[in-house]
Amino acid sequence: MELKEYITKDYIYNTKYFREQNTLIPVKVLVEGDDDIEFWKKVLSKYKNYNFSIATNKVIDSKGATTTHYGKDALMKWTSLLCENFIICVDADYDLVIDNYHSFTNMLRANKYVISTVYYSIENVLCHPDNLSKIEKELTKKDSSFDYLDFLEQLSSSIYDLLLLFVVAKNEYIKSHKGFNFTIMKFKGIVNSLKFRNNTYSEDFKSFSDEYHNNKTLKPLFDKYEKAMNTADIVLCGYNCNDKNAYRLIQGHFLFDRTVSCVMHSICSSIITESKSKIKNLFYNSTTFDDTMIPDLLEKQLNDIYMVS
Repeated sequence: MELKEYITKDYIYNTKYFREQNTLIPVKVLVEGDDDIEFWKKVLSKYKNYNFSIATNKVIDSKGATTTHYGKDALMKWTSLLCENFIICVDADYDLVIDNYHSFTNMLRANKYVISTVYYSIENVLCHPDNLSKIEKELTKKDSSFDYLDFLEQLSSSIYDLLLLFVVAKNEYIKSHKGFNFTIMKFKGIVNSLKFRNNTYSEDFKSFSDEYHNNKTLKPLFDKYEKAMNTADIVLCGYNCNDKNAYRLIQGHFLFDRTVSCVMHSICSSIITESKSKIKNLFYNSTTFDDTMIPDLLEKQLNDIYMVS
């Protein structure tokens, strides 16, 4: 018998009697990776009647060796056992905005005990402009003079049509396995070519947008799929994503490593040493992140299970 067959609602609930303080209701929480633990701990901390035990997906084999199975695919294998005492927390990726994006897309949408970030990943949530300002102030001990909101809005505007084109292409390919198939790798490849400076980002983003809109390969696609892109825009708006905040749906590691971290490093490097590592530590430790920055749809998922009285 596999270990997971013993993990039931009653088993998890009864673990409360093995703790000195057993008034809190125990909840087992599995997350995708080690970097995710502090974020989910912060998000779940508001539900005071519960004791959330947050960990990565560790599996013990027949010889007693422990292996950690990282990633969303591994976590989704637990869905049949989930309940209010056992949940999984995953990155939304594009599963909410593209039908059948993965084999488990419908399960992610339908199972109330699968909690998703709503945005692409936790990095996208942590890139809330207020959080970035707080991280900078924590490091420099000065109020930020950089407009992170404007930066993210202009970044979003510059990449939004690429995002819509990718969503349209992926939908078409999933339905018929035909079409132009503007893949995620092509999307990322173009976005990865984006270059900017802190004091000229507005002009840099516009140049980037103009360049790909006039690309001889992409321009005909934008013209041909204009109607479908308008439909995709409506779908994204349903998840509070539009041309002013599309940063929420680009790859999280790119968003942090190639844009946000670069901005903050440029600002902080003259004041503190080893700024990149310190920025990353503060970012992933989520100490500056608060309830007001949690996406509404993410909070709703949790309130449906652990409603705060």
